[in-house]
Amino acid sequence: MEWYRRLWNNCKEQPLKCLNVGCGDRFHSSWVNIDFFSSNPSVLQHDLRQGIPMETESFDIVYHSHVLEHFTPEQAEFFMQECRRVLRVGGILRVAVPDLEQICRLYLRALENVEDGCQEWEKRYEWMTLELLDQCVRTRSGGKMLEYLLEEPLPEERFVAKRLGGYFDVLQRNLPAWRSNQSENSRGPLMEDAAAIGQFRQAGEVHQWMYDRHSLRQLLERHGFVKIKRQEAAQSYLASWNEFQIDTDADGRAYKADSLYMEGIRT
Repeated sequence: MEWYRRLWNNCKEQPLKCLNVGCGDRFHSSWVNIDFFSSNPSVLQHDLRQGIPMETESFDIVYHSHVLEHFTPEQAEFFMQECRRVLRVGGILRVAVPDLEQICRLYLRALENVEDGCQEWEKRYEWMTLELLDQCVRTRSGGKMLEYLLEEPLPEERFVAKRLGGYFDVLQRNLPAWRSNQSENSRGPLMEDAAAIGQFRQAGEVHQWMYDRHSLRQLLERHGFVKIKRQEAAQSYLASWNEFQIDTDADGRAYKADSLYMEGIRT
């Protein structure tokens, strides 16, 4: 555990230097935070497809959540190479992505239930199909998932809330405004032009790939990470992880409950 001793000794001597890549609006002010777009002085705006604009071996922790799936597999290889480059030896990489395995298992459970005539699973089956496919194939913002969320009352609200975790609270705050503005104009027309569809699909909303515990582990291994471990939202190699409240809310609930969390150590 030499890597852990080095990290712990560094932490005692000076504060850890932490980087949140593709942070969105979920970040800690003591970290360095980067995203494609910025509406906060604590967030540096940068196109991450061009790399991470930080010095080599300058961070103890690199973290990204629900970012990797928006890159093509080829872009993801470069992005992970950059994550390793900016980490110090013995530093922690923490990755959160939608959990393809969890989605598939629950989709199959829903399918089996509706085929057995269980009426209460009809809308759950619809939601799980959307989780599996919609953000990969949609050609306009929000896609069919937004159509589902705009239904009133929201079908299977407790089921959807459990799937989404703390993020559901954010959606709930926005749903009344979205419903009041619901129209073709407010969401944009259906795209039929190939160029328009291509432009939308390159804009960052859609998922270009998905990961499970095996494929994500392989990705980390290919880029020289060791001690690779699947974590929970509130678990980390970093003992003080929950103090930052990035993957969890103040009540300890996972912010994005549909996530696969994995960490590795930079060699």
